[in-house]
Amino acid sequence: MVGADEATFEKVKPVLAAFCENIFHVGPPGAGHTLKLVNNFMALTIAASIAEAFAVASKAGVRLDKLFEVVSQGALNSPMFQMIGGGAVHGDLTRMKFSIVNAAKDLRYYTHLAESLPIASFVGEAVHQSFAQAVALGFGDKLLGSMIEAQEKVNSIEIVKKR
Repeated sequence: MVGADEATFEKVKPVLAAFCENIFHVGPPGAGHTLKLVNNFMALTIAASIAEAFAVASKAGVRLDKLFEVVSQGALNSPMFQMIGGGAVHGDLTRMKFSIVNAAKDLRYYTHLAESLPIASFVGEAVHQSFAQAVALGFGDKLLGSMIEAQEKVNSIEIVKKR
């Protein structure tokens, strides 16, 4: 995601092509950073909602393998769900290779961006706080799947069966 004028983008594109799988010219300077924050906000919102949903389902006595099976067949299925939800069902919270502390940082930048526009960002603030809480609980250096561990700790429940 590159924000640059057209001439600059064309000049740097061959360099980026040497190490980037996908290259998108997304607008003027700053647009790439903004798009990255918006993209990460959406992805991290999904990650936080998966962790919370697994906590609620677990506490309600719903079999998590059945939750995973049903969601996997519907419109909510996604690579993010497969990595985090599938990881939870199979006892592997390391499938999504992005740390919670980096997620909290990106969400902080996102909420500050929204404030500066100004745009109401109730969901962004809530998601940011869920990641900030996970960091405060000691999960910052763990990967996104450990948002489920944060839910376990906050709610005093077991979601992922320990092997």
